[in-house]
Amino acid sequence: MGLIRITGSYKQTLRKDLELHWTEDKPVVWQAYNVGKKALAMRFEQNKAEEIQFVSVDKLFFGKQIPVEECMEDKFFEEIEMIDFEKDPESQRLYINNWVKN
Repeated sequence: MGLIRITGSYKQTLRKDLELHWTEDKPVVWQAYNVGKKALAMRFEQNKAEEIQFVSVDKLFFGKQIPVEECMEDKFFEEIEMIDFEKDPESQRLYINNWVKN
């Protein structure tokens, strides 16, 4: 998901590390990610094995002062959470760390 917002040399490094040489198109990457995530969930659901559970959680935290493009909101409406880094950065840091931990 991080690939969607980045540009420049960091983008090229991330594309190389994630082995995304097969496309330059960000919407194609997003679609492949989404399809893969759903396919894994369906695969584990079909197995109905109690000892195997697939859990995937994603979250994009944005400061309330940062404008989020409409296309991002449309594609990641479940993943985006706006928080107030300016008002209380320490509590927001703890909130994110707790979210990751749980």
